[in-house]
Amino acid sequence: MSIPKYTYPDWLNAELFNEFLQMRIEAKQVKVNTQISVKRLINKLSRWRDMGYDVDYIIEYATEKQWRGLYLPPGLEPKQTYEAKGEVAQMSKKLAKNMEIPPDKTSTEKQRYAQEQRLKAKQLLGLK
Repeated sequence: MSIPKYTYPDWLNAELFNEFLQMRIEAKQVKVNTQISVKRLINKLSRWRDMGYDVDYIIEYATEKQWRGLYLPPGLEPKQTYEAKGEVAQMSKKLAKNMEIPPDKTSTEKQRYAQEQRLKAKQLLGLK
């Protein structure tokens, strides 16, 4: 059974998505992929993409697990989370370069100082 041709957004990997749709038919989970169901699946992927999730990974995982629908895989975090963590680390380093820790500080004081720098970096980046 072939997959009807759909118009996909530019950001969607059509090959991966068609493999997912074909798997649903071959696994006898659906008889046909209706335009409504395809539209809803794409809308769901679009929302996740906007939240920073890797939609290619979501499609691949769902196909591998032979899921009927699309769900967030367990433990998956948005890419933005990883990018933000990197930005916080970079900003913390920049702040630390401008303010030297006196060598006589204890390790507890140094840890507290490092935590304060991370909080400042998050505030400067608008993350918290």
